[in-house]
Amino acid sequence: MDTTKLKAEAKVFLSKTYWPCVGIAVLISIAEGGYTLLMQESGVGLFGFLIGIFLMNPIAQAGYEWFLWNGAYPVMDIIKRAFSSRNYTRIVGTYVMKNVLIFLWAIPSMIAFGVMAYTAFASSAMYMAYGMMDTVSILSTILAGIGSIIGLLSLLIAIVLLFMPVIKTLEYALVPYVLADHPDYNWSATLQESKRLMKGYKAKLFWLELSFIGWIFLTLITFGLVGIFYFGPYYQLTLAGFYKQVLVEHNSQPEVVTTL
Repeated sequence: MDTTKLKAEAKVFLSKTYWPCVGIAVLISIAEGGYTLLMQESGVGLFGFLIGIFLMNPIAQAGYEWFLWNGAYPVMDIIKRAFSSRNYTRIVGTYVMKNVLIFLWAIPSMIAFGVMAYTAFASSAMYMAYGMMDTVSILSTILAGIGSIIGLLSLLIAIVLLFMPVIKTLEYALVPYVLADHPDYNWSATLQESKRLMKGYKAKLFWLELSFIGWIFLTLITFGLVGIFYFGPYYQLTLAGFYKQVLVEHNSQPEVVTTL
């Protein structure tokens, strides 16, 4: 896969339909991160969570479809398409299940980090308690050493397990585009199709994402202006192009699988 070509094609389309691309990319950014900000600022976590599920995700999905189909429908139809009765429940259910599965894969690493933090705290507390005495017993030294070993092992295990949700996130990266191309797929078939398509392409997508690090840095130092007026639409067009290229290279009909 020639990622340089993908980026070049994205730039060409962006130059032809600049302002619509900017508008849709901003809408996706608001939909993806707006409810998170709402949760942080207002403190009503459940309310923000529900807004994300039932309002923001369908809007973001409509934006992904617009980029995938190269602006095949008017920008003003975004909201209408987001909440059409035919696709709404399917989109909501698929996004919920995708996030649930990624979260479940993240639990082992969270447990390992918890064990590491607990053993580090317990070892320090024990060593300090014995340190208040005139002499430090051999037992306290041994226990502290064991605690340090357990903490180190927990850290190493947590780092390894941290890759599990990352891998799952990459596997499900094409879910928005599969949803768009296959309105007959249920949530399970959609997730499984994304997983099938990403077999052999996870590393390619990872490096593609990493290649945007310079643009991310520019976005940060310009307080988001570069992201709004260039990087956002450029990034979305490139990801849509990545999906199309994956389909071309697979050169096969999707296989509907109803179980994960």
